[in-house]
Amino acid sequence: MRIIITIFSLLLATFAQDPVAVDPQHNKVEYEDAKIRVIRFTLAPGEKSAMHDHPEMLVVNLTNAQVRITSANGEVQDIDFHAGEVLHRGPVRHAAENIGNTVWENVFTEFKPLNYATALPVPQPKTLPRAAAPPEQPAPRVEPPPPPIVATADPVPTNSAGTKSLFVNGTDLAYIDRGQGPPIVFVHDTLGDYRSWQRQFAALSRNHHVIAYSRRYHFPSHSTGKEGDYSFEQNAKDLAEFIRALNLGPVAVVGHGYGATVAAIAASEHPELVKSLIISEPGFEALLDSSRAYRSRYAREEIFGIIRKPLSKGDVEKPVQIYMDWLGAEKWSNLGAEDQYRRKQNSNALRALTASPLAPTFACADAKKITVPTLLISGERRSPNSAEINGILSACIPNAERATVLNSGPAPYLDNPDEYTRLLTEFIAKH
Repeated sequence: MRIIITIFSLLLATFAQDPVAVDPQHNKVEYEDAKIRVIRFTLAPGEKSAMHDHPEMLVVNLTNAQVRITSANGEVQDIDFHAGEVLHRGPVRHAAENIGNTVWENVFTEFKPLNYATALPVPQPKTLPRAAAPPEQPAPRVEPPPPPIVATADPVPTNSAGTKSLFVNGTDLAYIDRGQGPPIVFVHDTLGDYRSWQRQFAALSRNHHVIAYSRRYHFPSHSTGKEGDYSFEQNAKDLAEFIRALNLGPVAVVGHGYGATVAAIAASEHPELVKSLIISEPGFEALLDSSRAYRSRYAREEIFGIIRKPLSKGDVEKPVQIYMDWLGAEKWSNLGAEDQYRRKQNSNALRALTASPLAPTFACADAKKITVPTLLISGERRSPNSAEINGILSACIPNAERATVLNSGPAPYLDNPDEYTRLLTEFIAKH
């Protein structure tokens, strides 16, 4: 048995840096079976952990700590961890340094990959003495197999199981991808995440390689809501680096709301990464006339002022409800319990947004840099500001088209997903 375990350990070391093997001083195994491993990690102030790998894991922080995380490619991120936080992480390679004044202690549960779990020695049944052959029995009747079950579940997981992760600009961006064919990258709105596009994934993944990611500090990424680097410009840089890291060549980019603004900025600054652009409800209030721009800015600052304080105190549901009803795209009372819970899971990202309320200074000159084919989608019941912004963008972007989704309000991808999906599919097919 010892020989088998030794060989297995060597195989693991060949493909991954096991934290217990490379850093036993700070990692102690509390429990292990074929599917999970529970490790207690302790790092004193000033101490460092060696570079190591984790599979998917669930982390429970037991203490407050200031930590410097270094990724395998050398990127560095300083993070404040808080006692009681529970974090879900995808597979990752990193090293850690305690840069604070308190001991950092956590317990994490690693979910072993299939090849890891099945590689464990499996107890074999003991060989029993051969008994006399029993009397011959008639062959049992073989029932025909049941008909195959047709999968009707949505291809977007409701939790973070099955997600992948890319470390981009100092943060992990979780994403899912489905299907084969021309790549399409989806960019979600303020209270969304990769799950926002479930209505589009089922149809588009049949003939396209569809990818939806969660922007920085959105589910399932860690966020305290106090981050100072949540801005349109930073999110646009993240999108550009995310596309570059996918290594799929130029992609079609689809965005709504905050995600549409981010997508347009990225397309303007990095046209080589984008094959076509499809956006709805971008927040370019700088394109409006001065009177409308002022009223829009004032209204946003007013709503942020209302929800900022309760968000900072951990009161989640009420400010999220107020913000959603103010936006008008979805009414809180019309959402089911699961959808309401998903929005609340992104409340810290909303809190981070209220700390940087300024809209991007995106002018017609910036729009002219978008050289790729662009489709500007609006709902039939769009706001006057949205109509004016789309009109100006269509005049400024050299290769722009406009389309209206009937029976739809400010969120056409939700209000009439079939028509919305048809429009973007036809547009992508042409370009």
